[in-house]
Amino acid sequence: MIEGLGQYWNGYNWVNEFKYTYTYDVNNNMIEGLGQIWNGYNWVNYEKYTYTYDVNNNMIEVLRQSWDGPNWVNYSKSTYTYNVNNNKIEALRQAWDGSIWVNYSKSTYTYDVNNNNMIEALHQNWNGSNWVNYEKYIYTYDVNNMIEELWQVWDGSTWVNIGRTLYSYIPTDVNEFTGEVDTYSLSNNYPNPFNPSTKISYTIPERSNVSLKIFDLLGSEVVELVNGEVEAGNYEVEFNAANLPSGVYFYQLKAGDYISTKKMILMK
Repeated sequence: MIEGLGQYWNGYNWVNEFKYTYTYDVNNNMIEGLGQIWNGYNWVNYEKYTYTYDVNNNMIEVLRQSWDGPNWVNYSKSTYTYNVNNNKIEALRQAWDGSIWVNYSKSTYTYDVNNNNMIEALHQNWNGSNWVNYEKYIYTYDVNNMIEELWQVWDGSTWVNIGRTLYSYIPTDVNEFTGEVDTYSLSNNYPNPFNPSTKISYTIPERSNVSLKIFDLLGSEVVELVNGEVEAGNYEVEFNAANLPSGVYFYQLKAGDYISTKKMILMK
């Protein structure tokens, strides 16, 4: 995406309202998002986001600035820290007070050792001198998937349960490939939830034009993993979402007259 243009209908014509322009580096990492508003005659700067990455293409800083007329003025900043597995372990949010950056909030993420799954997300706020607990999410997994998400809040002295989500899965058979495929199919991605990559498997019974696309929750296309003619067989494609935010995504396979869409969760 290089531009998002917002317009409204005045009864006769589409009228410009706002515009966002996006710039990328050679690794397809977004490095700037420029927001402008329409004053009736020209596009006027409104806000700007600047993104910085480390050598592993992990986003390490997001700087938000606002336009005061002649200059860009700092507004807020988010700084991210990663471990050796490229898992995000801390997100620090700060606000600009006119002269220095002031702490605002912090999120700390913990992962298990064996499967690299996130098991806790702790959110804290800055009270001027110390970090104060605010809320916490605890994630539980079976062998392959997340089965529980527990939400707790801090009451000043202890963690109090607020809500939880339990996940159930339908077991699927895994058959040894014999060299013959008699039907189209799209398998559940593994692992799910994932961070930052997951594998998507599909089968094609005959030579077909195949398209495998990833969409975000709003239905916007994120990337096309496969596009072209594919011979009959079983296939596995890896999807790396290191540069995408956490959330729900969908992957859709189109092959011949076959269409199948499944959901996956990116959790950083």
